Amino acid sequence: MLPAVYNHTLSNHNFVRFSEVHTKVPASAVAAFRLARRLDEVGFSDIVQIRNRVMDLRAKGNAVYQFEGGEPYRPTPDYIKEAIARAVQENKTRYAPSSGIPELRSAIARET
Repeated sequence: MLPAVYNHTLSNHNFVRFSEVHTKVPASAVAAFRLARRLDEVGFSDIVQIRNRVMDLRAKGNAVYQFEGGEPYRPTPDYIKEAIARAVQENKTRYAPSSGIPELRSAIARET
């Protein structure tokens, strides 16, 4: 979908907020958000096209299962929530080293 169509679509599309409540974008917001015309030939990324297709299928009542990493489709189990809380309390909030976590690497090496 080209941005020219995207600009038109803004006024006709429901967006998902973090609270998962669907709301219609007011016309005044669309007018304020008009993309520059020089971007009219720039298309959407593949992931946005897939997301749009998923949203369309769900709007038509189809069940769509998502298996990507970023957005869980089911509730987070309590043991994971507890592990997250412990990690935050222990200030373990950074990405792991690219070489891996030494303790985990050692444990895997012992098992193989």
